[in-house]
Amino acid sequence: MIFGRKATINWPELAKQITVFGNQLKGRQIDEYIDDALLYVGEGELSLALDVICAQICEFDVPISEAEYLEATRLLGLVEVEGRDLLLRYMKNLVFG
Repeated sequence: MIFGRKATINWPELAKQITVFGNQLKGRQIDEYIDDALLYVGEGELSLALDVICAQICEFDVPISEAEYLEATRLLGLVEVEGRDLLLRYMKNLVFG
């Protein structure tokens, strides 16, 4: 943030980053939800896509690495997601290793 405002966001780059984040979570029992979220990315609904991904991590208690948690934190800081702090607190408890 610069002087209380979010920096300008490169939306196409953010879409790629969310896609990479979602794809790296595949194979952990939430593939169907990841695929749905990635459809939202394709429609430009980046906040919704990230919300779905993070909510399903929490819903299914999907273990995540510290690096994945930090990436989720970074991405969630760039978009408006209702309940972001609650998602992050819950996801922190799912970090392994």
